[in-house]
Amino acid sequence: MRVLSTAEAQQALAAKRAAGKHGLVAMFSSYLGGVVTDPALMVVPLDDHGFHRGRAVFDTATLAGGSLYRLDIHVDRLFESCKLGWLEHPFTKDQIKEWVKGTAAASGLKNGNVRYWITAGPGGFSFQPKHCEEACFYCAVFQSQFVPEASGDVPTLKEISVPAAKVPLKPPALAQAKSNNYWLNVMTHLAAAQDGGVFGVGIRED
Repeated sequence: MRVLSTAEAQQALAAKRAAGKHGLVAMFSSYLGGVVTDPALMVVPLDDHGFHRGRAVFDTATLAGGSLYRLDIHVDRLFESCKLGWLEHPFTKDQIKEWVKGTAAASGLKNGNVRYWITAGPGGFSFQPKHCEEACFYCAVFQSQFVPEASGDVPTLKEISVPAAKVPLKPPALAQAKSNNYWLNVMTHLAAAQDGGVFGVGIRED
């Protein structure tokens, strides 16, 4: 097995993450302390507990006409998710909003999607958050995945009912907080896709 040099690894990343290929336009990382616009640099540390332990929460916003839609409400929900998940961090709501706005501005997009995360941060592969160096905030701005039809209408996305016997319903704790644990969400989508749908709606037998 080859051991890549730094230059070889950077070249491979640049080829895999070509600009525009995945729709990513800009990313802010509190760990790096700024915004990057090269998709090859839009990465998080492998030992970030948000990745290998799911110790992270996220939220979103819509960028429309150069404005961010309902950002205050979404940031409030982000902080509530942190509270529900006992995820401690040093960030303020005003700080988060400025980072989101700055990332959106750096993207140059007038219309797109914004997603952002607070994670426990990097610090080994233990399950214990006390090993984390610092909590991290990441924000990504990307092009919309749902392209309007020629008429301007958003395409219809078929919903399929998915019984709990096939995919278990989310427990209340995971349903109330927007955490990185989307395993059941993805399974519900896959079950819906088997029947020609896109979104799955979990239902109980009773």
